[in-house]
Amino acid sequence: APGVGLAGILWNESVTVEDTTVVGGILKEATTHKRKVVWRDIRAMADNPHLPFDERLKATAKAGLGWAAGVPFHVNHHKGIVIYVARRNVDHALLKEGANEQFMLCAADLIGAAWSLREPRRLVMDSRKAKRDAAFRRVRIKITALIRMGFKLDQLLPSVQPVEDKGSRKTLPCKNPKIFHQVKNRCNKVTNTVTTVAKKCRGSKNKPPPPFNSEQALFTFIGSFIVLTLLAGIGHVLVTNYGPDYILLMPPFGAFICLQFALTQAPAAQPRNCLVGQLLSVSIGLSISLLSFPTWFNQALGTSLAIAVMARCGVTHPPAGAAAFLFASGAFGITHVVLLLAGNILAILVGSVINNISDKRQYPTYYAMGLNPKNMIDYLGVKEDWSTIRRFLRLKVDSEIQYEDERRLGIQASCSRLC
Repeated sequence: APGVGLAGILWNESVTVEDTTVVGGILKEATTHKRKVVWRDIRAMADNPHLPFDERLKATAKAGLGWAAGVPFHVNHHKGIVIYVARRNVDHALLKEGANEQFMLCAADLIGAAWSLREPRRLVMDSRKAKRDAAFRRVRIKITALIRMGFKLDQLLPSVQPVEDKGSRKTLPCKNPKIFHQVKNRCNKVTNTVTTVAKKCRGSKNKPPPPFNSEQALFTFIGSFIVLTLLAGIGHVLVTNYGPDYILLMPPFGAFICLQFALTQAPAAQPRNCLVGQLLSVSIGLSISLLSFPTWFNQALGTSLAIAVMARCGVTHPPAGAAAFLFASGAFGITHVVLLLAGNILAILVGSVINNISDKRQYPTYYAMGLNPKNMIDYLGVKEDWSTIRRFLRLKVDSEIQYEDERRLGIQASCSRLC
């Protein structure tokens, strides 16, 4: 056992675990479900009269460490305990999270494995040292025998002929070494960049994802056919009854249905990316169409700007890029925007029902249509939190009050001197 003090107390309270060994080349893991991370109050243990007095435990409590937990390990017949400590004002909800406790259990096994590796490592080092000493002894015996037979030590050493550097070149003197080094560094940077780009263009050794099986491919075809038939039929009815001004733009829907049924869990296929991305893209496309540039330039500018804005807002949606390209041409208006958004909502509703019929799919995986006001600062890229801002405002108000008090006292003092 670790003995008295904090380690001894936590060891006596710990739950026994099974051994973690390697059997047949396979690692047999310890059963972490039998272990629990129990946090104990260090100050209460230090002041407990039923426990033996320990000066180190008292010093730990005075240092501000308020909580401790011990996780035992048993690896390759080596037993021990890993002690975790936390400050007194720590948030216990974070300490008792499942992910945090699982991390602590796995970290204890890793530390135990490193501890159990000490003895095998010492044996390996002793074995290598013994082999090296034996080789040195053999060489020393042979050299001693050769010297006693009349050989000289310089005759036993191999002769080394000096090699002249015939290809040595005299470097040209440089009037400004600083400029020379700057040019050299820039050339090296360009060379490294070109080499890195060439390596990346060759691709990595990652394998492509597996294809759908026949059942899932058939399900994808049926779902896509139903949704596209419904949208195309509605578009045909609108054009027939109300004229070409009420056409339903189908190209973005083709890309969206591909995402919805072939990449169901992709972020680009979720309703948030679809609706918010489409709204941003068509707004940018309509705004760019008002500029007095050629149509081809407006389409390139509007699509590029829509892609950048979607990426910045975290709502990337490839069909929305196609919509921005169409609306930047100036051939479509607000009516088409309303029809496009209504068609996306209908596709989301019907696609959700069809996708969730399969036991291997779930759509959507999230909605998250709005922004949490408490997270607006992080969303806009500002790292300061609300408490820091409040503290800054409080300090600013206090400084202004102090300045007013000092100014009032100065005015009173000057008035008294005049009197």
